[in-house]
Amino acid sequence: MRDPSTRRGLGALIIGRGASSIGAQVTFLCLPAAVVAVPGSSNALVAVFEGMTVLGFVVFAIPAGVIADRLRPHSVLLTCDLGRALCMLAAGWGFASAARSAETFPLVVAAVAVAVASVLGTQNDASIQRLIVDYGRDSRDKRAWLNSWLHGLGSTAQLVGPAVAGLLVATAGAALGLVLHAGTFVVSALALLFGWQWLRSVSTPAPAPDGSKVGEQLDDAVRSGWSYALEGFRIIRSHRLLAASTASIAMANLFSGVYGATYVVFVLRELKLGGEGLAVLGVSMAGGALLGASLTSRVVRLRGPIAVLTLAPFGYGLLMIVAAAPVGNLWLPAGAVFGYAIVSAMSAIAYVTFRQEAAAQSAAGRVAAASRAITGGVFSLSAMGAVLLLTLLPARVVVWIAVLGETASVAILVLAGGLTHLQKPRDAGRSLRVKSGGEG
Repeated sequence: MRDPSTRRGLGALIIGRGASSIGAQVTFLCLPAAVVAVPGSSNALVAVFEGMTVLGFVVFAIPAGVIADRLRPHSVLLTCDLGRALCMLAAGWGFASAARSAETFPLVVAAVAVAVASVLGTQNDASIQRLIVDYGRDSRDKRAWLNSWLHGLGSTAQLVGPAVAGLLVATAGAALGLVLHAGTFVVSALALLFGWQWLRSVSTPAPAPDGSKVGEQLDDAVRSGWSYALEGFRIIRSHRLLAASTASIAMANLFSGVYGATYVVFVLRELKLGGEGLAVLGVSMAGGALLGASLTSRVVRLRGPIAVLTLAPFGYGLLMIVAAAPVGNLWLPAGAVFGYAIVSAMSAIAYVTFRQEAAAQSAAGRVAAASRAITGGVFSLSAMGAVLLLTLLPARVVVWIAVLGETASVAILVLAGGLTHLQKPRDAGRSLRVKSGGEG
């Protein structure tokens, strides 16, 4: 199916991304544990460090898209991996030193290192999106296949990462766990070097605009500053189905965030399933996401991404089983969460695949950054919404609100004409072509 060079390059990329994904899960759990291990640390300090992990997304999402479009992704990815390895070494040293002394400087070093790693992670995500577009510029199937693999790696990391993190915290300590995490980024960098020749051939400079796709009508006069950086938002707005699918995903994420923020309280206090129940539901969620990722490329190839985006959200309603589950029942929620994770993964992968083919290759990084700012930015709102709702309503009622709201997100795509694509899986590419200044 692929020549040896392509197989070697793709294998190296997947191995590298898998290693760094597991490392990211380790950091997610080891970081708060490392803060707690510092004598005299408070919950506020834990919150500060958790805030450092999302700082890159908040302040650097848009610039990351510009860099992804201006520089070849393989070089940027290697730089990000090596930079994050150094950051994890610095963070581990900082926490280890702070645990032995009352000095503030090591904690400052750790905080700066975590923040810089967050910025590099945001850039890494944007450049990965550009690499996928470069690789699949002549084929939707290639994009869907690689998107599915990368999403599946994230789901696998959710299964493996907590076990690795727990083992590290129990045996070596959380600070050393962060130091060892640096090794996953080194593995990722070495994998990139192993497939360097293929990655370099894929990471071609952006093609000259031909005016046939949204975003290719850019004038040279606006290829700088904020006009250039914010072009991704204009591209999304000017394409009807891309705007509708982005709004649908954003609405789903908003209510999904409310559900996620209420989930632990609901499972422990309302369903009374205990820590073991949380573990089983977590495995069910990760397993469903992995299965969904493995199915998506085939379904997208047969039916097209818009069909998946329009139909899959109906599956969000499976969480109604969780909301209605009797106290003490584990297997009904586990099955519902498993099914929900399947359709959620399919929606996410189909959206990314559609977004990549809807915009010009030369604008792929900025469109990815803009969409992430929209669909990911709602999580901060959802967390605040969940806190407010939990002060007013029982957890079970909040879960019902979240489930119904997430399921209703499908209405946006239906109203935008998504149903018309259910019988035309091979015609979706035509809707991406627009007249000069027109709407898709």
